[in-house]
Amino acid sequence: MPDSFDPYYKWFGISPKDQPPNHYRLLGLDRFEADPDVIESAADRQMSHLRSFQTGAHAALSQKLLNEVAAAKLCLLDAARRAAYDQALRATAQPAIRAAQRSEDTSAAPITASVPVSAPERDIAGAGRPLWQEPVLIASAAAGLSIGTVVAGALLLLSLGKPSMAPSGDDMLEVPSEARTIAAEEKEANPAPPVAAVLGADVSAASSAEATQSSSTTSHRPAFGLNGSENQPVDSGRTGPGLSSELPVAQPKPKPTYRAIGEPMNLLAGIDLGRDVVKGEWRQDGQDLISPERTLWARVMLPCLVPEEYLLTVVVDCPKRRSGFNENFNLGLVGRGNRQFMYCITAYGKGGLFLLDGKEWHVNETSHAARGVLKTGENVIACIVRTTGLEARVNDRTFIDWKDNFGRLSVQPAWQCPNTSVLFLGTCCDYRFTKVELQAIRSLSE
Repeated sequence: MPDSFDPYYKWFGISPKDQPPNHYRLLGLDRFEADPDVIESAADRQMSHLRSFQTGAHAALSQKLLNEVAAAKLCLLDAARRAAYDQALRATAQPAIRAAQRSEDTSAAPITASVPVSAPERDIAGAGRPLWQEPVLIASAAAGLSIGTVVAGALLLLSLGKPSMAPSGDDMLEVPSEARTIAAEEKEANPAPPVAAVLGADVSAASSAEATQSSSTTSHRPAFGLNGSENQPVDSGRTGPGLSSELPVAQPKPKPTYRAIGEPMNLLAGIDLGRDVVKGEWRQDGQDLISPERTLWARVMLPCLVPEEYLLTVVVDCPKRRSGFNENFNLGLVGRGNRQFMYCITAYGKGGLFLLDGKEWHVNETSHAARGVLKTGENVIACIVRTTGLEARVNDRTFIDWKDNFGRLSVQPAWQCPNTSVLFLGTCCDYRFTKVELQAIRSLSE
């Protein structure tokens, strides 16, 4: 990629003297625009334009600017955050305004001409190019005198931290209909009543002669390499603790089907509990995130701009075996057309997409056996979301390979988040998340 390529100028028409742009300039808005509909429409227009470059030679720059546009949108759509941003923006403009006023007050002659004069370039340390310049109207003196020059103060745009998407809390909801529906199915297959798990009892799943796990836990690694191929698969001849014969075995290494774009994003590092928690007492332990214990529909948003195609890798530690609704663990995903939905990894021994054609995870075409899929200790979950469908793998086993229209998918009301464009984690018991990583990808032609 040529070093001279300037995405701000080439894609948005923002000249070097106006870079880096403030939020309003980046979205193509008048400064201090306050209408939410205007702001949202402008941001969506810019993002749609940037996505047209995601598969070109400047895909990484496209992703970078997409993140900047998303951050500007979220900041300006939050009234409190926008007010603070506007205050700082006005404060940086005051030196230039005062200089112009002093020039008018001390001028002894009437104004005979108005001439725009550009401020001299001023480099920011480490930036290597001017931050901002604005023309200022200068009053000329009487005939025969040279035109006075006023140097406009450089506008220093302040970064005000992460945008706010403060979710509103919700009240405890009724026990979901799926818990009652599956209870009848579970009663025949499992002596432990699932209703007890819904009410918070720590019901242990009855199992006989579990296989001994001899291999040590692997390091935090994605289930797929950056070129779309898997890492070394687990021993295909072993089902692991609690895995029934219905579970798929590890498959051989497939041919790469995508390539990575840019660098992966650490989503755990960007979580602000005060801003992103929707429900439950989530807590951070060092770099790890721990979900609340025995809380129905606990969820936390993962604020980021979601690429059109991506690999989401989640490494989660399961402290003990669980059963029934108490084991409920979901990943909130976003598919083509900004469609938010969930992949239910396990609940009542079943897994699947949730909702599909309005049907819950245990009664639609993606439903599968998932009892014991999460082993005690570290588990690696990988979801590859493409424009054409979704592939979901848990501990090197493929459970879903779905190709269809994302318009068929949706989120059950009990699991919905205030922001319907972000990824999220949803649980009903305590899990320790040690890694949540998002990698933008591009599918390879078959």
